[in-house]
Order: sequence, then C-alpha cells, then structure tokens
Amino acid sequence: MLAGLFPLGPVLAFILHLLITLGQNYQAFLARTIDWNGVIATYIGLPLFLLIWLGYRWRRGSRWVRYEDMTFPDTTDNR
Repeated sequence: MLAGLFPLGPVLAFILHLLITLGQNYQAFLARTIDWNGVIATYIGLPLFLLIWLGYRWRRGSRWVRYEDMTFPDTTDNR
C-alpha cells in the first residue's frame, strides 16, 4: 500500500520545524540593535548541524537516492 499524499507530510513537517526554529528568540532582531550574543546562542545549532551532516556526507561519500531507485523488503504476509 502506498501513501497517496506522500510528499505532503514531510514537506509540512519541514515547514513547521523551520517556523519553530526561526521563531526562537526572534526578539533579538526586533530591538533597536541586534542582540548578537542572543542570536549566536540561539542559532549555533544550525551551522553545527550543517557542518556535521555535510562532513559526514563528504567523508562517507553518501548520495541522494531517488524514490524510484529505492528497494524495500516485501513485508506483506500472504497467509
């Protein structure tokens, strides 16, 4: 059985997580001067995540796999 709305769930989850992440400490940008210490403390995880993720992909040589090229084990039970 295939999910009829397959890309919708992951896309909506990504948008929701992006809004939550960018919504953290948005007050640092609203002040008369930007609170750079607050910005760095709040968003330091984003460049660290990208650095670790891209470093892993580079080191391991992993590549994107198209959905059509993926293989899944047959999990149907034909009893």
